[in-house]
Amino acid sequence: MTTIHDNAVIRRSPRVAYRDLGAGRGAVLLRLDTGAYHGINKVGVLIWSLLEGSPSFAELLPRVKGELENVPAAFETEIRDFILSLRERDLIEVTDPKTK
Repeated sequence: MTTIHDNAVIRRSPRVAYRDLGAGRGAVLLRLDTGAYHGINKVGVLIWSLLEGSPSFAELLPRVKGELENVPAAFETEIRDFILSLRERDLIEVTDPKTK
């Protein structure tokens, strides 16, 4: 999958453990099946927290935007790229009805 459509449903992988580093320093995601750690920044932590409940991409965007100050012009592209990078590292699962 090279893109994520608006109606794609995003879920945290059950094979990933999350650990907040505290004091706004970000967090790490651990793939339990490989032992690989993946660092995420404060915005990544926000996005990870908003994946509770398995939102669609279209539902996720306004939630993230509503929590940020000074949203960049490339906001949607940056969030889409971040979600794709999580998907490529098997940290999330994306169900995209357009690809079925």
